[in-house]
Amino acid sequence: MDFYGINLKANLTAVNDPDLATGAAPLGDIHGASADIDTITCVSVTGSTVGATTVNATTVNATTLNGTATYAKWGDLAEKYLCTGVCDKGTVICASKDEVADVEPCSEDLSTSVIGVISENPGFGLNSEADGEYVGLTGKLPVKIIGPINKTDFIVPAAGGCARAGKADEIAHKMGVALESNSDAEVKLVNCVIK
Repeated sequence: MDFYGINLKANLTAVNDPDLATGAAPLGDIHGASADIDTITCVSVTGSTVGATTVNATTVNATTLNGTATYAKWGDLAEKYLCTGVCDKGTVICASKDEVADVEPCSEDLSTSVIGVISENPGFGLNSEADGEYVGLTGKLPVKIIGPINKTDFIVPAAGGCARAGKADEIAHKMGVALESNSDAEVKLVNCVIK
């Protein structure tokens, strides 16, 4: 691999030199160093195999990433949507009839189409360059719940962009499941799994 003329050998296991991050000096061949790098800019990549390589980076920009597994710190898959009204963390979001916006905070009408919940920290964010707010479509995230809730209760949309514990005859409108109990009758954030 050539990084601005720096030849990195195929048996490189970790790169950790402050000069590499700043570009202050050419490093030549590097073997087995260990430190963090904020950014690496590749001019060209040559060769077919680079063996086991570990790079601790803050940002990696690439066109295609191929791998076996991907891990995220946060627990939901979210997509950006243009929202009307107040759309803060945990707000339950439904499809909007507004000509401009995609979504709006849900009402108590169980016939509305729930899209998801406003996410503050999506594990995976889709349409990152679009305008709007990240709406968690599935996964674990905090939800605005009104009224008491017990762990394992299913939730349905409620007034003001909230959700509430569902009743037995409302199972068809289930949007997720509470992962914790809270006896507070007021609006609060409760961790739930959205499906």
